[in-house]
Amino acid sequence: MNKTPLITLGLPVYNGESCISFTLESIRDALNNVEDKTQIEILVSDNKSIDKTSEVVRSFVDDYQIKYYCNETNIGYDGNIDAIVKRANGKYVWFLGCGEKVKIDSLSRLIEKLNNDIEYTNILLDFDIYDERKNTITDKRVFNFENDILLEEKNNFKYGKYGPAVSSNIINKKMWLKVIEKPFVVDGWCHIERILNMIALESNSRTLLLVNPYFTLYREKDGWWTKPNSYLLLLLHIKVIKSMLNMGYDKDVVKKLQHKQSRLALIGAVVQSKNYGLKISKKLFNDLLELFKYDYFFWIFVFPILILPNKLIFIPKIVLRILHEIKKGLRNVKKAFS
Repeated sequence: MNKTPLITLGLPVYNGESCISFTLESIRDALNNVEDKTQIEILVSDNKSIDKTSEVVRSFVDDYQIKYYCNETNIGYDGNIDAIVKRANGKYVWFLGCGEKVKIDSLSRLIEKLNNDIEYTNILLDFDIYDERKNTITDKRVFNFENDILLEEKNNFKYGKYGPAVSSNIINKKMWLKVIEKPFVVDGWCHIERILNMIALESNSRTLLLVNPYFTLYREKDGWWTKPNSYLLLLLHIKVIKSMLNMGYDKDVVKKLQHKQSRLALIGAVVQSKNYGLKISKKLFNDLLELFKYDYFFWIFVFPILILPNKLIFIPKIVLRILHEIKKGLRNVKKAFS
């Protein structure tokens, strides 16, 4: 009788010829530290790539028992993520983006953390970030706390309960399938909406936050953050947060999350986009006014940055850097006295 895996490593990929081998090699190395390898399932879902992705993956299949699926057509990012969950046999599914590298001890650590009687709704993983432009790890960790944290109750968002980076999310397969038919508010970020809908299912939902990086996120030279319209991703995020009211979350919780994303995060997104050539347009203002028409913060702080000449964008960049350092310093002081 085949043993049900504890965790399925689900890799959605499209034209990943140049990077998927890095992810698969790191999984292979991490598996060497796992005593019972039947607890781990590896599943690749190819969204009808037109490069040599299939050849690269198939070169790993026999040696590492990878399950490789190629969709008959490109079903989009959201469809491919759902397809992974439907095909997975594991109790939990860890989404891994193409090019990410799991830490050599990550799988053994996960098995130890998750192999218990607790039913987690989802798990959020700490990670570090490798910047190809600087050829180094620029962020050694994304979590600002030292110990694992269990967040119980659906409205408990003290530390966040999902990660915009898809690879930082592990989800409960059974609960994902319960919300899989719910319509999306935005396209291309289905893992956030599905996870929020999962958490909303039960008042006593459990989100586990695991510290100490479990993988390295690979930030390539020409990623979305280098585009003039990168601010749009933040707007999509804010739309998802607003939709939480329809999921049954408390109004105060939604307001707090929206406030957090529409203040310094919004300024940072606009500055980043202008740094890469964002120009004022009718569409730009329509996108922003749809969400911030009656928000004084937008008109006082964000609008002036929008109309600031791109050659002067270094000014708000310096201010943001100073604010970031102040925030970091206050956090360290708080940690020292706690």
